[in-house]
Amino acid sequence: MFAQSINFFMAYFRNPSPWGIGIALAFALFWLLLYRPPLFRQPAAWLALAGGALAGMLATAFMLGPLNGLLRVDQYIQEGQTGRLLLGGLLLVIAGGAIHESAKLLPVWLVWRRGGKTLEPRMGLLLGAAAGIGFGLLEAQWVHNLLFATGWNWDVFPTEYMSALITFWERLAMIGLHAGLSALAGWGMAKGKCRQYFLAAAGLHALAGFLSYLLAGGVISVLLMELALTVMVLVLTVVMVSLRGEK
Repeated sequence: MFAQSINFFMAYFRNPSPWGIGIALAFALFWLLLYRPPLFRQPAAWLALAGGALAGMLATAFMLGPLNGLLRVDQYIQEGQTGRLLLGGLLLVIAGGAIHESAKLLPVWLVWRRGGKTLEPRMGLLLGAAAGIGFGLLEAQWVHNLLFATGWNWDVFPTEYMSALITFWERLAMIGLHAGLSALAGWGMAKGKCRQYFLAAAGLHALAGFLSYLLAGGVISVLLMELALTVMVLVLTVVMVSLRGEK
């Protein structure tokens, strides 16, 4: 199982592609400009950005990776066992929501604790957003690199553009989702209501994750999944950016 975890960890760094990494960086920059965490005024924002990426990656590799193998959801997809797939997927996304949001919240918690367990709500939101963007960036470059590793390139774009558009749009949305959920959890921590807002963030994370298993089970279409994800990200972003203006 440890070898499997190492394999999951190393997957983030396989098949590096300048295009895959560059597009992921551009997507992350978009969300950084939208949330505007104080990267050039507060060193803690860099801690959140890097810490969210590192903690999220380690949690995925050493906790969710083995759990994924234990629940055998990939096997159920190959065998077409929709019922078992949805049950295993539900358990996995519930655990994944809690694990990922805990990991991304860790650097914010460290800043909060170092500051005497006090943190301005707006700063909690911005640090949370930075942590989410950091992990979303790492995840996006991994997925983009996999796309280019399959042989997809810009020469085939005119005829096989759909796979790239879906991949790129989903990664752009997922960085926004990670940012918004971590911002929500960070804001709640600074407000002194960490448990309630953490559970809300973990629950929304699980809901977004379960969409992929509904797709794999043939319950929903790709279009419906992407539409649901987009709506979720838009609503979450509007709410969190509105809260960011709170004095």
